Amino acid sequence: MTTRLPRTVRMIAQHGPDAFLKRTSDTGKYTGAIVSRRAAAVLRKRSIIEGTYGDFNPEIGGWKPEWDKLRTIVSLRPFKGHKRERTREQRVDKINKAMQGMEAREEKYRQEIQQKKPVKNFKYMFKRWENTAKEKFDKEMARTFREKDE
Repeated sequence: MTTRLPRTVRMIAQHGPDAFLKRTSDTGKYTGAIVSRRAAAVLRKRSIIEGTYGDFNPEIGGWKPEWDKLRTIVSLRPFKGHKRERTREQRVDKINKAMQGMEAREEKYRQEIQQKKPVKNFKYMFKRWENTAKEKFDKEMARTFREKDE
């Protein structure tokens, strides 16, 4: 009993390297390749493993190097990447520029805040006591008027 060869090997033996090409019929209708790219890739890998890469025998199989599809040369351009990675240097420069003279600006800001605060001298304390006494007096008066109305 003879073992049957895989369809891929039989078609390559029958049609040669044309078995990998897409075809069109006489009417112009498109038909796919006789041997699919996946099947060809499996046969190529198997021939590398079995050591039959480099020659083709219709009874055993194999793969010829000239059947390898030439890959197009892709233009080498850098990967676009994330925007944060592309603009990192600009952000560092911007931050460094903003940090120049930061200590002086911080000191100026602290002084402005300190100047906005009221001066805590006797006049300030007296005015504060006066305001708290006035608030207490107003609350007391409002309470007494409510009690009278009731």
